[in-house]
Amino acid sequence: MSLPPLKTIKNHPVVSAVVGAAVFLLWSFPQWFGSIWPLFTDKTLPEWIADKRWTVSASTSAWLTLVIGLALAVLFAVTLYEVRRRPPLSEVGIAAIEKAGTLKSYAGQADWLAARLEEIWHQFNNENKKLLYPLGKRVIPDEIKEWTDKELWSFRLLYRSHIGALKKIDPEFHSSLVDEDFPCDGQDYLTVKRKIEDHARLLRERGNLLVQQGTGRKSSG
Repeated sequence: MSLPPLKTIKNHPVVSAVVGAAVFLLWSFPQWFGSIWPLFTDKTLPEWIADKRWTVSASTSAWLTLVIGLALAVLFAVTLYEVRRRPPLSEVGIAAIEKAGTLKSYAGQADWLAARLEEIWHQFNNENKKLLYPLGKRVIPDEIKEWTDKELWSFRLLYRSHIGALKKIDPEFHSSLVDEDFPCDGQDYLTVKRKIEDHARLLRERGNLLVQQGTGRKSSG
């Protein structure tokens, strides 16, 4: 899989070349030139030019200005063409990109669920209680009295809501978390935590795929 900067260069070679040249001329070249100039003389550049008594005629100056102006105009025109030649997104493409943003938002929610489950595990442990199967059917008592049970009940509610929402948003998305649904017996704390983390990763991959489909770009690996 290509890194984002490499994808940008590949998709917009002319724009990247213009930006690279501009950065070099406006930033890197002056610094480099300024660093090596003292190696040749102890005078500043304007003082050195004055000592040489170099003069530039008005006509030469006008021609130089014209050439530079034309070069900048050509670069601007090429850059504008490069940007505008990309076809507009279709309604289907826009919908795919919007769905990708939603899925990545839910990936962030999944990250939060994994972190929250770890916090609850430590809360149980500090109370000398064992959180064996956080998604089991009979883990929560009929009458919730302990504060740790209330915390776990809240987590389970958000977990189930997360699954229900994703099934409506993207029925084609699959992960162990979604397919196994809720409740889910026989899975200990670490198994559930890893399942949530893997689920978040798959959501982001699905989001990236939808963006590629929406923009008409193929995956590079």
